[in-house]
Amino acid sequence: MLTITVQKGKPHILILDGHGSHLTWQFFNFCLERNIHPICLPVECTHILQPLDVELFGPLSHCYSNELDIWVRKGGNAIKKGQFYM
Repeated sequence: MLTITVQKGKPHILILDGHGSHLTWQFFNFCLERNIHPICLPVECTHILQPLDVELFGPLSHCYSNELDIWVRKGGNAIKKGQFYM
């Protein structure tokens, strides 16, 4: 069973590939109850979208890590995943 914590009332997006094993009524009910909007990518297309990891998410991750290092060196506490999007 998947365990997930989300803030009530705030919608969330979940991006996943469209493999049939992921798309069950139980999964969609789970998402509906928690205000999660699944975006299913077409099957076999993740290799086409892989450049996004290098061109978009790579620089974002690098900049975030640098800023987090600066924050911690100045005495700030590490930011937890649950606080990141707030």
